[in-house]
This record gives sequence, C-alpha cells and structure tokens, in this order.
Amino acid sequence: MPVRAPSGGALVSTTLDDGDVMVAQADVHLEATDDPDEARALLDRHGACILVWTSSNKQAVIDAGEAVLGDRLRVRFPPMTLRPHREPGQPTRIVRPEGVIWEATEATTDMGDETTRVRPNSIGIEGWGGHGDTYPEVLAYLCQQEPTTGGSSFLVDSYGLLAWLAAAPVRSGLLDELWSLPVPQRTHPRFSPRSTALARRSREGRVCVVYSPASVVLDKADEEEMGAVTKMLACWHEVVEESAACAPRFELRPGEVLLIDNYRVYHGREAYTGERIVHRGWFWTEAALAFPMLRQRATENSTPVQSSPTD
Repeated sequence: MPVRAPSGGALVSTTLDDGDVMVAQADVHLEATDDPDEARALLDRHGACILVWTSSNKQAVIDAGEAVLGDRLRVRFPPMTLRPHREPGQPTRIVRPEGVIWEATEATTDMGDETTRVRPNSIGIEGWGGHGDTYPEVLAYLCQQEPTTGGSSFLVDSYGLLAWLAAAPVRSGLLDELWSLPVPQRTHPRFSPRSTALARRSREGRVCVVYSPASVVLDKADEEEMGAVTKMLACWHEVVEESAACAPRFELRPGEVLLIDNYRVYHGREAYTGERIVHRGWFWTEAALAFPMLRQRATENSTPVQSSPTD
C-alpha cells in the first residue's frame, strides 16, 4: 500500500544562541493498508495509519477499530456521524454564507472576502470539553463521502515536538513545564476541573501529551498563580500551531478509516464545501489511562465494555 503522508513536512525551527537554526520534524509517516494486523503495527509505530475497509456505513467504523485493536480493546463508544452543524459533544461548526464549512473551538477566525481557506484551528485531543484521564485513547474516522472541495486532513506528532524541545536549550523551560506544571482542565460537566500536567506517563509507561485549549479552565481570580500556566500554554500553542501549518495534507477517501493514537498525535482538517459524511469511533485499550465514566483503571478490567457518552 502507498505512503499517503510521507514524513518531513512539519518542521518547527528556532534560532539557538550560537546562531544555528534547530529544526524538528513533527509530522506523521502515514501509510495505508487493507490488513488490520499491519494497521495495528503501523498505529503502534507511527501513531496513525489508514485502513482500507470493506464498507463505509456507520457501524463499519466500529468494526474496523475492533479488527485492528483486537484483544487489546476494553471500551468503545457507539459510532457517531459528524455533520456540518453543532451536535452534542462536538465542536461548534459554522456555515459561512459562501457555503464553506469549518470547525473550531472558538469562532473567532475571519475568513475574509477573497479566500475560502481558514487557518486550521480544529487541532487537538478529541472530546466533549475534556475528559481528564478518560479522553479517548484511539480515534477512528471512516469516510463515506468526500466533500466537493477542501477538507484535507493533517496530523502532528507530539513525540516529535517533545524530542525537539529536549534538544533545544532555548526551549528546555517549556519542556520542563509540560511535564511538571499543573494545568486546570475540564473533565466532565458533572465534575470539577482537575489539574494535571500536559505531558505525563501512564502506569503502563505510555507517554501522553495533551493539546486541548478548549478544555483549559483558568481561574481569573488568581491571575498571579495562573500567570505561569498562561505563558506556558501560549508557548505550547505556538509550537503546535506552527507544526500544523506546515504538516503534509492528505485526503481521506470513501471506504478508508483513519486511525489515530490520541495520546500522541494531534489531528485537524481544512475548511470544505459540499456534503461530507464521516463516521467516528472512540476506543480504549488495556493500556489506557482510565476508562470513561468508570471508577476502576483500565488495567483492572479484562472484559471488553461497551458504553455511551451519556452513561
């Protein structure tokens, strides 16, 4: 199967004290396959892959995810069809007068009069306003119908960004703060925000790096204490946005499933026109930080569980 998004596109650079420019590669080597076992290996190796599936209906996205994850799967949510309007648990989707559809966590981008392309700002961890430890571990997007124009997808590898920060002396402070600075984040509408570092390891040793601006809750009453958090978030946002701006674009075709390691890889897409039909699945394996809406940790339950966002 062909390589759909070769590595080497998303480059973040900074000028070091001695004048040298350090460049980091943060895009994802994306390959397509029709073999679920190979897709599983590609997902583990690169953080994402495309599986060419046998059908493109709503249930097929779940069937594909189960085929790839196999006996590692512990929890999955029912599939959801993404549509060009707001639905519970989805980001705001705006339809401009010219018929261009885009999505964002904040509806602040002005497209202007001359262009139908907006800066990608739908990047980040998938979720309904934040989940704490229970945000989806693996995402699957199955394309049933491509839009008329636009809608190209892109991916950013957070592991590549961490490696770059570790090698760049001028960015070492940001790396330390990602691992150590508690950031208040929404978990669930029924629960209070929880403060955790954006980068951390699971009990099984998995590195999880969060990028979810819409989930951050800053206490405006304590601006002095939140100053360091705000500054760190702004720097991290700049790094991720710069990576996303130059990441390779690719098209998801009908019958193809994009599988993403949501602990590692950030995702987004460009604006589009016309009708676009994509089905989404959320999955948690035995290595997840935690199960959604359950008290026990994922590794403490060896029986596959089916749940829903309202459970």
